[in-house]
Amino acid sequence: LHGMHAGIWEWEAKSGNLKWFDDLWTMFGIDKSGGTPSIDLFGKSIYPDDHEKLRSTIAEACRAS
Repeated sequence: LHGMHAGIWEWEAKSGNLKWFDDLWTMFGIDKSGGTPSIDLFGKSIYPDDHEKLRSTIAEACRAS
C-alpha cells in the first residue's frame, strides 16, 4: 500500500491511540515532527463544511463497536 500513497491510519477508539502512516502526514501537508497524531489534528485537515459529518460518522462507528 505504501507505493499507492494511500492515507492509512489506525485508531483505537477506546484508548485514543492513533497512528498515521508516513503518506498520510504528506497528504495532509503536516510535518511529521510537528506533533502527535490526534483526532483534533485530523479534524484540522478536513474541509470545515465536513466537520459535522465527520463527528457524526465517528460517533456512529463508536456506538456500533
